Amino acid sequence: MESKPKTKRKLGALKGQIWIAPDFDETPQEVIDSFWNSKIFPDENDDASP
Repeated sequence: MESKPKTKRKLGALKGQIWIAPDFDETPQEVIDSFWNSKIFPDENDDASP
């Protein structure tokens, strides 16, 4: 038994309704650095209390 889509989708149906910022795919260097320079496990002598 084949399943058929319940609704047909028309390409471009949302044209003009969606906005994407021009810099959406730019990641600030400080964010990239925080990924590469962060610790996965804290040192034993790091204070874990808030």
